[in-house]
Amino acid sequence: MHELYLRPFANSIRADVASVMCSYNRLNGSYACQNSYFPNGILKTELGFQGYVMSDWLATHAGYDAINAGLDMDMPDQDFPPIDGQSSTLNVLYSEPVYQFNYGPADVDVRQNHRQHIRELGAAGTVLLKNVDSTLPLRAPRSIGVFGNDAGDVTDGMYFSGAAIGPYGFESGTLPAGGGSGTGRFSYLVSPLEVIKARAAQDNTLVQYITKNTVLLLPLVGGIPGITFANGLGTITPTPDACLVFLKTWAGEGADRTSLLADWNSTAVVEAVAGYCNNTIVITHSTGLNIMPWADHPNVTAIINAHLPGEQFGNSIVDMLY
Repeated sequence: MHELYLRPFANSIRADVASVMCSYNRLNGSYACQNSYFPNGILKTELGFQGYVMSDWLATHAGYDAINAGLDMDMPDQDFPPIDGQSSTLNVLYSEPVYQFNYGPADVDVRQNHRQHIRELGAAGTVLLKNVDSTLPLRAPRSIGVFGNDAGDVTDGMYFSGAAIGPYGFESGTLPAGGGSGTGRFSYLVSPLEVIKARAAQDNTLVQYITKNTVLLLPLVGGIPGITFANGLGTITPTPDACLVFLKTWAGEGADRTSLLADWNSTAVVEAVAGYCNNTIVITHSTGLNIMPWADHPNVTAIINAHLPGEQFGNSIVDMLY
């Protein structure tokens, strides 16, 4: 418990988080929301949590037992503010609502100045894992290469639901959020490639790119005797001063990941680019842990873990790169 699972919650409590949610599963045989050792013992006593504990939706299986164990709010309950009138058509969990929710106006625009906050938090939450000889920040490189199916704009829509998009998510486009209940329905998305091109123009930097992993890995082929045709990376010339490789790892509620590697043949992609470019910078968008068998490659000069930064991910990563 303490070595593996508790630390993120402890850090959140130190940062004065208002609420902690108890989960669906049983812990040592009893439901999390009525297991006194966790809400009362660890959260409120050991960690000194002063906020309130709420249940996950429909995760409360008893009244007195849960209250006595430290549960403060049963969700969903009465007297909450009206929710967006469009929400019922977006809810894929139940064909018939379990509760008669109090609906308000539909399609309420609540964005305000969130754009700047999301951009700042996306950059602030990014972790620099490797930076050989001050590779970063970039300093007006003559040319940049952008590679990987996580770099461009999405092609399958901006709502990242669950199993409908497969075990590895969507192939084309960057990954701003995971799937399941914690996903987002975005009002717009800013991809890394579009912002890199705009930022590079300020320095008159040449930008070349391939955002399809299968194309990146195509070999050189011959068609006419004595002539070799370029495919994949062979079409990128001259060799960029900096090569940015964008990788992604999908996960969603209700299914387990099958590997700790990033998805879409990511190891081969990094090794191919690093074999071609001696200044390869890898950026990952991931729903969890990754192993990186290419991390010690001599041509991988920087590694950035950008997590799942949301709709401003293009601006956030360029703020970090430059």
